[in-house]
Amino acid sequence: MANVVVFSQSGTLKGKIVDKDTKEPIPFANIVLENGGTLAGGATSDFDGNYIIKPITPGTYTLKATFVGYKGVLVNGMIINADQIRFYDIDMESTVETLETFVVTEYAIPLISKDNTVSGGHVTAEEIAKMPNRDANAIATSVGGVFSEDGERGNVRGARSDQTVMYIDGIRV
Repeated sequence: MANVVVFSQSGTLKGKIVDKDTKEPIPFANIVLENGGTLAGGATSDFDGNYIIKPITPGTYTLKATFVGYKGVLVNGMIINADQIRFYDIDMESTVETLETFVVTEYAIPLISKDNTVSGGHVTAEEIAKMPNRDANAIATSVGGVFSEDGERGNVRGARSDQTVMYIDGIRV
């Protein structure tokens, strides 16, 4: 029978993030460990401001802590040793930022389109499916400005019916 002994080759970083002035814990702050610009580990603080990052390969790291409304904290030269827990509490300083003011309005569709200089319109397949009459002339009269009397071919804004053109699926009818 053989006995195998296994040694851990990683370290742990634990700590608490608090407000510098009030000493209140800061929940949900982001803590990141980087090694040469490469992400090596990270965590988010809990409701009590506590965080833990493990496992961490032994080495020298840069610690970054961020949270909205607080100045970011950057700690260079954080040394993590194998089989050890490094404790590091972070005090974050609150900042006051003036945000840009927005005026919120509801968009209103204009009654008259200044850019539309021609008469006409289009009817979608969904709109046609909801109509009781699917005759091309009847559908054309559903577009604003089109008039048809007794099932005749419609006219647009008083123009003669021979001056009106209809297209169905891009084909002139």
